Amino acid sequence: MTQDDQLVIGFTMATTISADLTVQLTASPGTRVTAHDQPALVITATVHAAVPVSLQLTAPTGSGSASNVQDHLHVMDDQLHIGIPSSLLVTVGPQWHWSATATSGEARGRCPLNAGSAASDSAVIVG
Repeated sequence: MTQDDQLVIGFTMATTISADLTVQLTASPGTRVTAHDQPALVITATVHAAVPVSLQLTAPTGSGSASNVQDHLHVMDDQLHIGIPSSLLVTVGPQWHWSATATSGEARGRCPLNAGSAASDSAVIVG
């Protein structure tokens, strides 16, 4: 979802977010995963006891951290919302695919479950 000049990415977890949590989203050009994939955008968000701690963005042109993390990272019960500049979508182009991991302590989840395969269920086509 876009809001003003931000793309808001939402994650819904299986339970209320009350512990440490790190979510990483990776986006690459094209609608299918290939052996030659190079991530065009990596977003890493970390919360500690449901409080935003850090937001790191990495693109081919460089990387950076949000200075006011609470302006871009929101925790609401079992949901984590990450706001990034929508202009970053230029780095992945009009057709791209994504995968995400969520780690909390020893627990780790991945979406889509078959991320890394040649499936196209994580494809995004803009336009």
